[in-house]
Amino acid sequence: MKGELIIYINEKIYHLHQGDAIHFPFKLPHKWENPLDKVNRLISSVSPAIF
Repeated sequence: MKGELIIYINEKIYHLHQGDAIHFPFKLPHKWENPLDKVNRLISSVSPAIF
């Protein structure tokens, strides 16, 4: 991850910064937002595939 993200997972709030990672069950309610006026870069992976 590059930049900064605020991630909401199952009503908990996590602040991620450059180099951080997070893992959670994809079925939990979640969303994220960019708190800065800068571009973020992240890699998202779902395993096993859900499609």
